[in-house]
Amino acid sequence: MKRETSHLKKRISRCRLKIVAVILIVTLFAVLLTRLMPAGESDIRKSVCFVNGKVELCLVTAQDTIILQSDTVCQQGTWINKHWWWPSCHGSILTIGQKNVSTHHSNNAEDTDLARQVSEIVDSIEQLLVTKDREQKEIKYYFRSHGVQDEGYNRISYYADVQKRKADSLKTVCKKLKSFKLNPESHWVRRYFLYVSWYDSDGQLNTMNCQPTVVDNNHSEVPIIIHTEQFQTPQGVYAIKRTPCPIIGGKQIVTATLTRDKSAAPHHALLTTGNMIDETRHNLPDLFARNGSPVFTTHGQFVGIINRQTIQR
Repeated sequence: MKRETSHLKKRISRCRLKIVAVILIVTLFAVLLTRLMPAGESDIRKSVCFVNGKVELCLVTAQDTIILQSDTVCQQGTWINKHWWWPSCHGSILTIGQKNVSTHHSNNAEDTDLARQVSEIVDSIEQLLVTKDREQKEIKYYFRSHGVQDEGYNRISYYADVQKRKADSLKTVCKKLKSFKLNPESHWVRRYFLYVSWYDSDGQLNTMNCQPTVVDNNHSEVPIIIHTEQFQTPQGVYAIKRTPCPIIGGKQIVTATLTRDKSAAPHHALLTTGNMIDETRHNLPDLFARNGSPVFTTHGQFVGIINRQTIQR
């Protein structure tokens, strides 16, 4: 009797395990099926954000850094999941890296290309300084010969101050470049200091700072991923999924573009349709084809992000 009871308990235990396993498999299948579902119109509008800030082009070694150029960043980005099969955005935004100032930068500082690049930059700065020095002399002559301090005088005075500060900055950079010791660790990088903004369902603009991002300068005008400061994904945004499914739906595509102007569009996101010319090029209107904006098929499948006249996948 005891043996039969023990055998019955084992059978019940095995049945329970099977039921639990079936439930887990069905749940997993349902989750994966849900994750494979394409984005709807509302999702597409909520997937885009503004990306603003500045980027610095730097020549660095382990001990020293020279900031050669600083530019503003004003483009768009797309909230993105790390894994398509699970909500894993954690404040990740996919956007486009800034354009390289040179067609080639070597990562090996002993390579003659990098030394040549530095030499060419120094020569270019010195030529520019000669021009600015000549301009400053002409402005000083104007001040000596122009005795009346009218509106034109004040404007030229302001212009002269701005140009003097620029010339002083160029002299500092030139001096550092001349004394910079190239070694195998020297290389070009871009440092991004950005923040993202998006509109919620009430039409309110929200802003969140991003972590500083360092990208090798060889990787210019390619998709980069930045992260919010606390690795947080804001409430109400939609993070896109790069699923392994092949892209279907023909050549027609749609992009979402945020606008800061007053708009009745949900989340201030304008949807614009166009077509794929080939595997990478599109014919979307330039006004709405903003760098970093997401591109979907008309069925809601994510294709890539805009980079000028191309789509980066």
